[in-house]
Amino acid sequence: MTTKIVIMTHPDCDDSHPVRLTNKERSALLKFLKSLEKFVKDKKVAVLASAVPEITFYANSIARHFGSEEPEICECLLRNGGDKLDVNDGCDCVSDFISPQFDLVIAIAENGFAEMMADSLSVQVKRPCNKVHRIGMSAVYLI
Repeated sequence: MTTKIVIMTHPDCDDSHPVRLTNKERSALLKFLKSLEKFVKDKKVAVLASAVPEITFYANSIARHFGSEEPEICECLLRNGGDKLDVNDGCDCVSDFISPQFDLVIAIAENGFAEMMADSLSVQVKRPCNKVHRIGMSAVYLI
């Protein structure tokens, strides 16, 4: 089976407003994660996230759902949409985890970066990118 790639937009947050999911958002996330279970056979799930504490909290919740270890930290997965935006960095990082070792790779990226990263990875692995619409969730891309 080919490694499935999921690019998730993390909830909006900053230092004074950490990620706090509402009950509706938490429920939507859980339903979505359960829908991803069909892609996980007997191999690991990789969860990639920025080092920002608020985001690692969110990433840890996702990793625990799949019984994974702590998320891999990758600075290039969080961009501010300004001069530092470099889609190749983010895609290169995700590419390191596209291997027979993982059934599923979930990368949590900044809102302005997630779609570009998903499109670029789609071209790179020659598979279509599907935007998944879930009520109560930020954008999610499945490749």
